[in-house]
Amino acid sequence: MKQRLYIDTSVFGGHYDVEFAQFTVPLFERLQNGEFTTLFSTVTQDELEIAHQEILHTMKTTEKPFDAVKFMRQQRDKLSEKLAKMTKQEILDYFAQSKTQTTTKPCA
Repeated sequence: MKQRLYIDTSVFGGHYDVEFAQFTVPLFERLQNGEFTTLFSTVTQDELEIAHQEILHTMKTTEKPFDAVKFMRQQRDKLSEKLAKMTKQEILDYFAQSKTQTTTKPCA
């Protein structure tokens, strides 16, 4: 099972920030390659929906091979499509199974 990785708004924004790009660009390359299961909250989604136009406006001269917001939307749509085909019980079973198979270990 792939490791699950929660990404907050600042990580998506860091992909476009010169100061943090050295860390976030390789991370998004790994996400794009499917090395992790990506998780983000609806709050993050809402913040990115609002910020995306601002990011595009300020960064229109910077060409990026990867669009972090587009990637987030694709992940959301993929999960929504999967869940839409399931019954309520199948959804509950899916998340119950995921919870028992995954352990999150904090590290410093």
